[in-house]
Amino acid sequence: MATAILTSIKACVPEFKPEELSDTGKNVDRRWKEWLENLELVLDFEGVTDPAEGASKRRAALLTVGGQTLREIFSTLTVEGDTYKAAKDALTAHFSPKKNLTADRYRFFCTKPTSPEETHDHWITRLRTKGKDCEFENMTLDEAIKLVVTLHTPSDKLQRDIIAKDMDLKTLIDSARALELTQREVTFMKQNTLEPVEPAVNAVSKRSHETKGGYTQTSQEETHDRQIHRNKGTLVVCKYCGQQTPHKGRCKARGATCNKCKKKGHFAVVCQSKTYKAYKPIEQLQEEGSDNEDPQVSYKFDQLTWKLDQVTADTKAMSQPSEYNTTVTIRVQDQRLKVQVDSGAEVNVMDYKTYKTLHKRPPLRNSGAKLKPYGSKPLPVKGCFKRKFERMGRR
Repeated sequence: MATAILTSIKACVPEFKPEELSDTGKNVDRRWKEWLENLELVLDFEGVTDPAEGASKRRAALLTVGGQTLREIFSTLTVEGDTYKAAKDALTAHFSPKKNLTADRYRFFCTKPTSPEETHDHWITRLRTKGKDCEFENMTLDEAIKLVVTLHTPSDKLQRDIIAKDMDLKTLIDSARALELTQREVTFMKQNTLEPVEPAVNAVSKRSHETKGGYTQTSQEETHDRQIHRNKGTLVVCKYCGQQTPHKGRCKARGATCNKCKKKGHFAVVCQSKTYKAYKPIEQLQEEGSDNEDPQVSYKFDQLTWKLDQVTADTKAMSQPSEYNTTVTIRVQDQRLKVQVDSGAEVNVMDYKTYKTLHKRPPLRNSGAKLKPYGSKPLPVKGCFKRKFERMGRR
């Protein structure tokens, strides 16, 4: 008789397998309560009751029908008494840990149709079942905002932390700010580990002194760090081109001519030679121009080539050392312009405002020059042009 009843109960109630529910992400607490309710209905139908004295039949049925895994879990629990109620309460407490509403609500909003063939009735039924664990009736605006952030944040780490720690909105905001700040710092460090080498466009300071023979010498101080230290680490740069090593391809300076010492195999930015420009004795020349022009240095231009992105000149200074100035007046297409030449910068430029004042503006062509003043952002380059100009009657 007892065997027949047990067989009938097992036919109606399958074993409870919590490990399968954990693998599929289903709510173990809810499934345990559903399984227990089903078991009690079958026990009541079969008329299984506990005797006034002796072992509990319902407790025995619970552990027998529940299966081997359930009995192993039960053996690890602290149970007060041998009654069915004591066993049921102990297992219910085990399968009902602290609820994680964030995870439950996240799973609810991620519930999609299982297939195109699933009906809306079946889909909505599944939503209603999952919604029972979400406590939407107690949901506040902060919780709704937190859920939206959890669903749509681009940060996988933040999403994992929200679900794992069941954060409130304030903690979420603090964590998001910390992650964003960390990301900005990391990005900044990666981008600024080594500054790109670009031509400078501002004049550098010069020191002038007289030699014993009466010649004027000018020296430009250039110092270049070969290593950049950051966070106790060392990044080595190439001594030929100034770029970070190792190179992805061949060194860009291979075969290039240095603009400073005119030797091959390295760039001027890493040149270690000390170049002095020796000028011939100072001569006094009468400057061409109107009487109201300010006194300024006169130059004889032996060789001069002018582009928007490059100026090279071999000159002779024609003024007193105390009045040394590099600003001169030139004539471009019958129009006077004041320019500064041979300033020590790698390039000289014309600002766009001055270009617009030219009566016959020459067309601009594309320029690949990259101009970055020291300590400033790169300057936008609109283009370059080439024109002959006149100084002191010379072209």
